[in-house]
Amino acid sequence: MTATIKDFSHRLFGKFQARYIPLLMVYFAYGASGLTGIAEAFWIKEKLSLSAEALVVIGFWVGLPWTIKMVFGQFADSVHIFGSGRKIYIFIGGGLVALGSLIMIGLAAEWPALLQFAEPGKLFFLASVVSIVGFVLQDVIADAMSTEVVERTLPDGNPRPETEIDADLAQVQWLGRVSLMLAGVIVSGLGGWLAGMYSYETMFTLGLLIPLISITGATFVRLNPVPRTQINWPILGGGIAFGVFVISFAFFEIPYGQEVVFTVSLSTLIFMISKIGITKSVLCVALVLFIFRAIPGVGPGVGWWQIDILGFDKAFQGTLQQIGSILSIVGLFFFRKYIIEKPIGF
Repeated sequence: MTATIKDFSHRLFGKFQARYIPLLMVYFAYGASGLTGIAEAFWIKEKLSLSAEALVVIGFWVGLPWTIKMVFGQFADSVHIFGSGRKIYIFIGGGLVALGSLIMIGLAAEWPALLQFAEPGKLFFLASVVSIVGFVLQDVIADAMSTEVVERTLPDGNPRPETEIDADLAQVQWLGRVSLMLAGVIVSGLGGWLAGMYSYETMFTLGLLIPLISITGATFVRLNPVPRTQINWPILGGGIAFGVFVISFAFFEIPYGQEVVFTVSLSTLIFMISKIGITKSVLCVALVLFIFRAIPGVGPGVGWWQIDILGFDKAFQGTLQQIGSILSIVGLFFFRKYIIEKPIGF
């Protein structure tokens, strides 16, 4: 019986090691960030005087940190803080996520000390940007750690075959996606159910558990030592300047800000890629990612239509999200063999 269960587990999850668990906690935390998503959507509709169009604009700005992930990677590879180039950045990212949650708690509780700094709409924008920067930073570092958590040597000290290492690397990446989606399955329905029972302030307070999960994982993860690389100042300096530029345009609502930022961001991305070197694989991946990101989403208007016209409550919204999450993770298991064994081009 035990052998049967072990064989089934191996076919389902592939080669799994306990050493991977702390790293998977970081991925799990990002997937669990949807815990407060439904509560946030209802709170925005009920408490903030923002239109669906305004939320789409905020979404544009909030999505920009994902376009400069390589800057965060350059920081972690070149700038070690207190001797750490990995774990410390997970802690910093968790701190930023916690700060975003604290701002949302203050908005829900209407803290006078917080509201004196800016109007609620701008504070919500600030909380969204701070949180997403934290998640982007943790995502980049988790991807880097996924290559360092795999054993490179055999118990006798000899190097492992490259084919085995590559298979384990693909397995860890796949497990990271599973962990992320599994968290989404768990919190989707739970978030909607809790949002119907508790106040918005309580829900945003529960959001503080999310960075705690990732920080705990980073505390116990065991990584192979990695040498520090030379600082690539064009990448690092250009990325920092670009970040300041984007935040200034967004926060001060400069006219034609989106158009200007799109042009500058595209130019910056091309510049950064040119410094790294453009290969056929990089070009193909960039093209696929661009097409994927360029497809517009339905926006918050559909959610508001579901609330106002169809009468969906918070619990049912959670059920819908949970169904989508379950279908996604089923697809990931179904294509596990292809994801791990086939080349990226295929």
